[in-house]
Amino acid sequence: AGGSSKRNARQAVARLRALLKQPGSGSALRQCAPGPSLDPGAHSLSALAAGSSVAVGPAFKAGVGKADITGPCAETTFLGYGNFQEKGKGILTRLYSRAFIFEDPQGQRAAFVAVDINQMSDLIRLEVLDRLKASFGDLYHMANTMLTASHTHTAPGGFSGYLLYDTTSLGFDQVNFDAIVAGIVRSVALAHASMAPQDVSLGTATVAGAQKNRSPQAYDANPPGERAQYHEKFDAVMTGLRIGDNGLLNWLPVHPTSMGNTSTLVSSDNKGFAAHAVEAHRSPGFVAAFAQSNEGDVSPNLWGPPDGTHDLLRMR
Repeated sequence: AGGSSKRNARQAVARLRALLKQPGSGSALRQCAPGPSLDPGAHSLSALAAGSSVAVGPAFKAGVGKADITGPCAETTFLGYGNFQEKGKGILTRLYSRAFIFEDPQGQRAAFVAVDINQMSDLIRLEVLDRLKASFGDLYHMANTMLTASHTHTAPGGFSGYLLYDTTSLGFDQVNFDAIVAGIVRSVALAHASMAPQDVSLGTATVAGAQKNRSPQAYDANPPGERAQYHEKFDAVMTGLRIGDNGLLNWLPVHPTSMGNTSTLVSSDNKGFAAHAVEAHRSPGFVAAFAQSNEGDVSPNLWGPPDGTHDLLRMR
């Protein structure tokens, strides 16, 4: 992973840490039938037991919200692999926007939104902010609202407004764009409505056996000082932000490319599956997001490239 992406991720986490240490501490369109079940069954995700943590008292307010952003799923090209033949034929997992809003004792508010799409676009951001302004005035704006993408490679494209990124979709897809924007706005509105005093804690842990660098030769070209910061050829530190009994926001640098470029089912990939697994074992209304971090060239495919046959099993 490159130095600049790691610095950006560190800066984002640093801003969250600073906030935590303050005193007082859309409905689906063109729907298709669902694909195979992703019931996590006996699978579980460990708590951040081995890492450090910092807690903030109930004077800290927070809210969580989740909304469906699944747009067209049939005869639409996915964004990520650049494969014109990778067209949707159904749904493996639905796509969601998960919003988290925080307010410190001084009344300063920040919103973080994790969205199951390949990348965030200026067009989406501007439209979302316009709609939030219409509902909430100046409460959510460019300086305090962060919209992020999971970077799944098996979700429809055509929402960017830039030629390069909309090429595989053969142009702009208004239906998909509208579904994404409506879902993001609804998730923020739900988080806004659920704002309440919460116990918030931030923790870190080192994860083993979940990542590899897909381009080690390129990584080795980094300056020695950069490489000396990590025991592996990637950043293995996972950061978790717990919002009482209502939510979890997690960052682990890894590509959501467990599903390969021959997949024809809409999927939120490994990060969406992890979120589904946590939410399925919590009370209704619990929102878990596995947001993107300094993924660089970090791959989840420890067994080699996805083969189109064992991808789901390996992701589980």
